[in-house]
Amino acid sequence: MMPLSNDTSPEAEEVQIALLRRATPARRFELVRSLSATTRKLAWQGIRKANPTVSDQEIDLLFVEYHYGRELALSVGDYLASVEYQQRKIGVQAKTKHVRRR
Repeated sequence: MMPLSNDTSPEAEEVQIALLRRATPARRFELVRSLSATTRKLAWQGIRKANPTVSDQEIDLLFVEYHYGRELALSVGDYLASVEYQQRKIGVQAKTKHVRRR
């Protein structure tokens, strides 16, 4: 069999493939989920390293832009801005109501 990876010895690769073939579907799913989570985390950290002065929310929006496109990132940014505005508005109303009760 031709090696699938150029950074793993053929012997080690055979062992890895044998282990994957014997793994339960649940274990295989867990491995894929873990790899996906690690990949997302590394991508996010790379964006953070390239943009050290921006907020976490801006990093999240850059992640969305790089992986899903600018249009979606702009839509998500607009949505988040409207939610933040509504939360501030509700917070002001709650404080005003609290003051009126006194």
